Amino acid sequence: MSPPEPRLKRAAAFVDGQNLFHAVRRVFGASQPDVDVQRLAATICESRGWTLSSVSFYTGVPRQRDDPFWHAVWSGKLRAMRGLGVTTITRPLRYRVLFSQDQDFRELADEVRAISQRQRRWVKIACAFPAAAGRQDERGVDHTDWITFDRAVYEACRDPRDYRPRSDRDGRRK
Repeated sequence: MSPPEPRLKRAAAFVDGQNLFHAVRRVFGASQPDVDVQRLAATICESRGWTLSSVSFYTGVPRQRDDPFWHAVWSGKLRAMRGLGVTTITRPLRYRVLFSQDQDFRELADEVRAISQRQRRWVKIACAFPAAAGRQDERGVDHTDWITFDRAVYEACRDPRDYRPRSDRDGRRK
C-alpha cells in the first residue's frame, strides 16, 4: 500500500535532453535545442500546484571530432544551464546501428526509482512532452502520468540564446 499523497508536492524534474530536443523539433519545427528546461519545469509544476525543487538534465553530447557543430551547441547550452542551477549529466553520444529510443527513458526511470527507494518518500513519475493536434507520441516511461505542453507553453519557455558556433550563425546549418 502506498503512503498517502502529500498535501505539499515537491517535484524534481529529470529531463532527457536528446529526446526533448528531437520531440520539439518533430512537433514544433525547432532547429536548435531552444527549450529553457528550468522555465519549462517551473511552468509545468506551477500548473499542477507543485513546488519545483530541482532540475536535472541528461544528454549525450557528440565528441568534438565526431561533430564539431553539435558538440559546440550542446557544450554552450550545458554551460548556460549550469549557470542557472540546473544539474547537468552528460556522456559522449554513442552511435549504434540498432537503437531503441525507449532505452533512455528506462534508464531514467530506473534512476528515479532508485532515488525513491533511498529516500523512502512518495514519488510519482510524470512525463512531459510536446503535443500537436492529431499526433500521439508512443514513447515514455511505463506507468507514468503524461503531461502535454502545447505551442504556447513551448514559446513561453524558449531560450533566446543562440548556442551555434559564431561561424555557423548565418543559418548554414540546421
